[in-house]
Amino acid sequence: LFVSPRLEKLHGAFHDLINEIANIAQYLPPLQSWMRVKKRRREDMADVNVATNDRVMFTSLPNWYMDDVHQRLNVILRESFQPLNDYVQELRLRFDSIIRKAQEAHYDAMIVAMHAEKKHSFEGYIAKVEDYNQSIQAINGMWLLVIPCAFIIIKCMPDNEYLMMTRLYQSIAKRDLVIHANELRKFIIDEFVKHHWNYNLEICAIFETIKDRVLNVPQTTRELLELGQYMIRATSTLMVEQQDKITLSLRMMSSLIEMTTLNKHHVQLNNTTVQWLKRIRPIYERCAAMYEQMKFELEENLQEEVVILNTHVEDILIIFRLIIMDDMNDVKRIKEYIEDIRNLVYQLERMEKKAEWINAEETLFQFPLSLYPRIKELKENILPFYALVYRGYQWQRDRDVWLDGPFEYLDVQLIENKLNQYLTDFTKTNKQYKTRIKLQMAINYPYSFAGFVDDPDPFQQPAPLKLCYQLTEDVKWFKQFVPLLTIFRNPAVQQLHWDKMSAIAKFDLTPNAGTTFRKLINMNLMEDLEK
Repeated sequence: LFVSPRLEKLHGAFHDLINEIANIAQYLPPLQSWMRVKKRRREDMADVNVATNDRVMFTSLPNWYMDDVHQRLNVILRESFQPLNDYVQELRLRFDSIIRKAQEAHYDAMIVAMHAEKKHSFEGYIAKVEDYNQSIQAINGMWLLVIPCAFIIIKCMPDNEYLMMTRLYQSIAKRDLVIHANELRKFIIDEFVKHHWNYNLEICAIFETIKDRVLNVPQTTRELLELGQYMIRATSTLMVEQQDKITLSLRMMSSLIEMTTLNKHHVQLNNTTVQWLKRIRPIYERCAAMYEQMKFELEENLQEEVVILNTHVEDILIIFRLIIMDDMNDVKRIKEYIEDIRNLVYQLERMEKKAEWINAEETLFQFPLSLYPRIKELKENILPFYALVYRGYQWQRDRDVWLDGPFEYLDVQLIENKLNQYLTDFTKTNKQYKTRIKLQMAINYPYSFAGFVDDPDPFQQPAPLKLCYQLTEDVKWFKQFVPLLTIFRNPAVQQLHWDKMSAIAKFDLTPNAGTTFRKLINMNLMEDLEK
């Protein structure tokens, strides 16, 4: 907003006028020249040029005087145009928002700022639009009702403003201010429309999320109970929040209808948003029915699983422990036993996982936790026996490799160390089972192994002791042939020695590709070992 012509230009015009006045009558003839003018005219009949006459007198105002005049003129001009300056400044202050934002740089900055602001309040948009309405009314010279029962007169902006010595033409300024104010008002309204559109989309998106969440059939108990908690929150807190948002959306819609014309898509979206309050209720009812039905079924299934697990544990404890394991007393069938017991161990692991799952489900349903001491009892009975059978299986596997495997790969020291370890393990297991079975017999434990621990006949003792005895004897049998293996696997033996040993045995003993330790044992060379 500025005055045309500029005050600086007006001030300059007055100063130029003073300078022109000061330059008048600078070349004046003296009085004596006027007395002789007539005479010279008669004599010379020639014109006298006063400006070029060397007898003229040059006059000018002193510089200090001119400076003083200009300074006093500046003071007079400032005082004279001060009302105009004050009036223009008042207009600038009154319409600062329009004047400042109408400039291209400020207008772009306002657009960027409003787009950067993620959430502008409804009251903020209304206040901005109302500000521009008041500005437009003030520019056009209208009265404005600001608060109920109180009219406030806004100073109008006439087409011409008469000041002390100035008439200010304001028609163009009024027109431009109204144009810019309407543009800014339209921009705010457009942003308000976008805000309302996005606000409705946000409400609909939340309802869609609720719909998808409550209609998603849970696959586990945890998911079902989480759905129940979500339903409680959705039907209480979320619904209240959504109702408040829809109420605010309707208030926005009412205000927008008064400000501008909305397209049909906007109106349809608003109707869809409002209808969600009605559409969501049958969805809640459907979810509630599904929740109750699934919860009942899962609780029934949990009770059935508890019964099945307990029955399975008792069956294994009675059938496998009392019948099958008592018959596992033949070391020659140990490969069969290892498969049966391994399957049983796998069943134990599955039962443990099932018990953990049942306890987890009971925790979710807030039921008392079921206890399964029988599973622990089964583990205490089966796992040690499985360790014994598996150790016996390892022994038989090593024994067969040493007896029938490649003879040139046999390591005497390694074999001897393993034999000692096997003897130690079987002896230790035998002692542990003796102590354990005696304790079970003392307390009349119903699932103890059949047989007598102190029976002089090892084959009448309980199955674990019988296996330990057979395995120990088998290891001892193999160990007696280690000296023979030591001789035949001695790297210092030369062909001369093989010839001598062959002469004693009366057949060739030189090892070849088909030589095995079992064949050497079957040659009955132990009697001639000292030779």
